[in-house]
Amino acid sequence: MVVCRFKEKNMEFLYGILNKVKITQADETLLEGREHKVKPSEKALGILPPELQSFYTLFRQNDAKVNELQRQAGRKVDALGKNPTNEDIDAIVEEVALPLCRNAAIAEMFWSCVRAAIPGAAASVNLGIREGWQVVTYKDAPRHSVSVSIIPMGNIFA
Repeated sequence: MVVCRFKEKNMEFLYGILNKVKITQADETLLEGREHKVKPSEKALGILPPELQSFYTLFRQNDAKVNELQRQAGRKVDALGKNPTNEDIDAIVEEVALPLCRNAAIAEMFWSCVRAAIPGAAASVNLGIREGWQVVTYKDAPRHSVSVSIIPMGNIFA
């Protein structure tokens, strides 16, 4: 297994972000997947560099906060009843839209950095983090889940 060094010039911007991020206490429950062993169907590609371990913690903490915001927004929409006004819906969407966009950007940046730092990860569509900070690739499994989305109506970004 290869322990990768994260020193590529085109990734220096990440150091600037990580140097400003102070993670004082990681909530271990947010580090989903990291405690799982590599499955026989997965291929270990390398060890996540320490800089990206901090970034992963930030990514998972932010993801948990945004998921909670989405649940709260869903409850607020439900509480509006059968005939909500556009203004009511717009106000709820406004609360969630920016955090959702930021979360998507953090996730994309994290996985892009992983692909740049770990040999063999660039061509992998499905990546995960496992026990011992191992980066794995896996085949996509069929998903059986329900997804709820808030679709902005109106001009909330004006």
